[in-house]
Amino acid sequence: MTERARILEFLRSFDVACATAAEPWRFGTAFWRDDMPRVYDLNFALLEAPGDVTAHAVARAADDAHARRGVRHRKVSVRDERGERLRPAFVALGWDTERDVVMVLRAPPPSGRRRGEEVELADVLAMREAALRAYPFASDEDVVRQLVDKDRVFHDARAARHFAARRDDGAVVASCDLYSDGRTGQIEDVGTLEGHRGQGHATAVVLAAVDASLAAGHDVTFLVADDEDWPKQMYARLGFEPVAHLYDFWRSGE
Repeated sequence: MTERARILEFLRSFDVACATAAEPWRFGTAFWRDDMPRVYDLNFALLEAPGDVTAHAVARAADDAHARRGVRHRKVSVRDERGERLRPAFVALGWDTERDVVMVLRAPPPSGRRRGEEVELADVLAMREAALRAYPFASDEDVVRQLVDKDRVFHDARAARHFAARRDDGAVVASCDLYSDGRTGQIEDVGTLEGHRGQGHATAVVLAAVDASLAAGHDVTFLVADDEDWPKQMYARLGFEPVAHLYDFWRSGE
């Protein structure tokens, strides 16, 4: 199995582990989390059917699949090169889009740099909830609750490990997670509270997760970053190299 295929298998098995239901739709598999229907990352349609497809057909089929489940938003994930071709057409249909880059660790982590510390999930949840509440949707307590609970789902699905950086008074200001299947490690959910950015906290937690992944014997350590945002440059400085792209298309149901 190629490295890329391993990573895609890892991601799909994670989708299965997090879902309360997985069912076929016209172009692949749809994953649902019935107790968290407003979390886009847990309720979406994955494009898996081979061959040429049109954005209009995919969007219409995804609309039907989400409606049957009673999910208000719409989301389609594409994990191959078709996503690049479909993206302009989804934009024309009024959907939001994101292109992510999969980056694999290629170089040893730099020495002499500050590392974060491993902590329990409870240690990072308050910081993540505070970060969520900085967004306009935070006035909806149900959405905030579901997004915080999502971290518990992810933790259980992959026996996640958590890493944090603290300020002088001990409060967590940055964190990330490490997911594992025993052979492969994924670093995910890297974030720093506003007001503490640009101080090396994100680098510190990522390096702590890299150290843990290597110590666990993972021969592939990867992360997924927004291909149109600056953090991918930080990851490149830490030894990560781009190997593939992933695409998400969505439409809000709010």
